[in-house]
Amino acid sequence: MKLGVFTVLFANKSFEDMLDHVKADGLDAVEIGTGGYPGNAHCPIDELLEDEQKRKDYLEAVTSRG
Repeated sequence: MKLGVFTVLFANKSFEDMLDHVKADGLDAVEIGTGGYPGNAHCPIDELLEDEQKRKDYLEAVTSRG
């Protein structure tokens, strides 16, 4: 069984710190909040849509942690 977390629970952490925390706790998956309620602390949609390199870096931050 895989366990995951909705990342808005860690909105007080940076994106990378949140990913490291989730990984260290042994979780296998993340659901990233993308706006509305409860927010998008870890997914700056407009920035990602406008910049291909930011999208690549964002994806790498996730995939590099398995």
